[in-house]
This record gives sequence, structure tokens and C-alpha cells, in this order.
Amino acid sequence: MQPERKRFGYLDGLRGVGAVQVFLLHATAALFGYQRPYGPEIILADGQLAVFVFFCISGFVLASAYRSPSSSSVRLISARALRLFIPTVCSCLFAFAVWLSVAPLIAHPVGAFDPTRTLGQGAWDTLLYILQTIAIGHPDSSLLRGMPGIEHLFSTPLPALNPALWTIHIEFVGSIVVLALSAMMRSRYRAAVLIIAAAITLRSLLLPFVVGMAIYYYQPRYQHWLVTAGLLIAASVISIAASNSTYFGWAEWVAQIRWILSAQSAFSVQKCAAAILVFVAVVTCPSAIRLLSSANMAVLGRYSFPIYLTHMPILAFVGRPLKEYNLLVGLGSTTASVLAMCLCIGLTAVASEIFLRVDRWSIQLSRKVAKKPMGRPPDLLAREPRIAEIF
Repeated sequence: MQPERKRFGYLDGLRGVGAVQVFLLHATAALFGYQRPYGPEIILADGQLAVFVFFCISGFVLASAYRSPSSSSVRLISARALRLFIPTVCSCLFAFAVWLSVAPLIAHPVGAFDPTRTLGQGAWDTLLYILQTIAIGHPDSSLLRGMPGIEHLFSTPLPALNPALWTIHIEFVGSIVVLALSAMMRSRYRAAVLIIAAAITLRSLLLPFVVGMAIYYYQPRYQHWLVTAGLLIAASVISIAASNSTYFGWAEWVAQIRWILSAQSAFSVQKCAAAILVFVAVVTCPSAIRLLSSANMAVLGRYSFPIYLTHMPILAFVGRPLKEYNLLVGLGSTTASVLAMCLCIGLTAVASEIFLRVDRWSIQLSRKVAKKPMGRPPDLLAREPRIAEIF
């Protein structure tokens, strides 16, 4: 029997594909702009779909890790926090450093920060942004919105230092949910636990974690390629419709249900549904598993979290100002955008190489925290793919 890490290694490849989609989404928005209606090509840059796939992957992999934990819940949660928050803090500091480097060269606000702000103001905003990202999440996506005593914390808007980090809060809360459900799954009422959890999280951003966990416990059999094709086509139709602000009746109905947890919009409901279909299609298709397990995909997966952490500051603080400069010197719009895109790809590659070391260090530190009393590595970290807990 293969170790879990090897069995689920293809999920690293799936993360790598998703990281490329996220990069292309933000690069297209920052440098080229969108022109609706979108066609099938939007799938290549469907970063919103990719994020929900990340959540499904996390639910799946963490269900495996927490199934027979060898450490206390406190240790596991602490390890998870270090794994997520250390790279997050470093990403925010990196974004501030990039802004600080280019601010003297920019005469007017471009991107997230106003270059006229003083060093002290920028540093203070960065500190507040880090605390908000870690503790309560970003205003538009926080699971704590609407809770007594929390809403006023979102009243003061902060500069969007690295908007991609909105997922970190969701990931951490989703990890706690999976850990709690894993304890309940040791009873004989597994199906009931998952059904109730899905009902409670139906209109929440936590639903993909529950679905990913359910797929792990009740892994469907491999399907014929026609079934896989059908799932992917259905996912594409649902996701492209959402990108074009076309919402199906069932998505609008789900978005209006009044359950316990905060709501998704119809847009998010459709993206979530499409991501679940994509995830099911991948885990039940041997050809997809083989493709995503290839050496090239493994390398892409290894760099997926560093890419995710570093690309937004580069696009906002370097790419957009460079495009404007290229336009000022007389270059055409397409040429200016392509040149800025090439530079951003190169800078992101360099930054990702540096952040790969941050990523590894956070994993090593989280392993030490989650160790059993006798010092043996916990089953949790031995089972997880390299980058299985990000986004």
C-alpha cells in the first residue's frame, strides 16, 4: 500500500495548475483588462474556480491527515497556524518592501498604495493588514462578518496590500472544521455527520472543505472518460456563466437560504459547484491522476504557494506602473502590456524561488510544534503533500 503522501501527490500538480490560473486572472486584470462576454478561454484564467478547488483539496488531504491524529488538537491547530501564517506575514512584508522600492518612482496612486504616503503610514497600514488577514480575514470574505463585536473591525478600510491572501483566513477556519468533523467521524454515524455539516455550510465558503472531506471518506470509483468529460463540461458551463454574471436559479436559491453561517453570493455558489465537479472529475480519472503526477507538474506544484504569495504585489506595484510608463513613451497598448507581463513573470519566478525557502521553513517549524511527546513526527505531516495546506 502506497503512503498517503505518494498516493495524493497528484494533488500538488492540481494546485500548480490552479496557481497558474490565479496568476493569469490577476495579470489579465492588471495589465490587459477584461472584455465581456467571456468565452471558453476564460477557464485558463479562472482563478476564482481554482481557489474553490484549493479548498476541496484541503478538505480531502486534511481529512486524511486528521483521520488518526497522533498529536493533540491544540498542537495540530498551532502547527496549522504556523504553516499558514508565517508565509502570510512574509508575503505582506514582501509586498511592503516592493511598494517601498517603487514608490519614489511613481507620481500618482497606482495599485493598492498611494505613493504619497509616508514610510510610517505605510508600515502602520502593513501591520494592521497583517493582523486583519490573520485574525479576522478580509472584509468581503471573512467568515466572521455579522458576528457581534466583529463588524466594527471592518469599518476602517485598509490598502489592499495583497488581496490574494483573503483565502488564508478561510483555510485556517476550514482546517479547524475538518479537525472537529474528523473527531465525529470516528463514530458509526459518518454519513449523518457529513450531511449535517454540508447542510450547515451550504451557503458558506466552508462547503468545499466538507465536500473534499466526504470525497476522501467515500472515494468514488474510477469513471469512464466520458463521465469525466461530462463533469468537466458541466463545470465549465457553470463557471463561465458565473464569470459572465449569469446565475442559475438553483444558485440564487442557495445564496438566499438562511442557515447558520454567512452567505456566499450566487457567483460564489456557482464557482463552488463547478470546483466540486472539477475535483470529482480529477480524483476519479486515472489519466488525470497520471498527468498531474508527472515530474513537471510536481515542480509546478512545489512552487504553487510561493507563486500565490508573491505575484500580486509584483503585478500591482511593478506591472501596472511599468505598463503606464510604456504607454507614455509611445508603445502600443498590447506591446506595453506584454512587456510588463514578461517582466512580472520573471520577477515572480525569482521571488517564488526565495519564498520556496520560507515555505519549507514554515513546514519544518510546524512539524516541530506538532511532534508527539516522544519527539516522533506526527502522522499529520508525514501524510500531507508538500503544499497541501495552502490558499
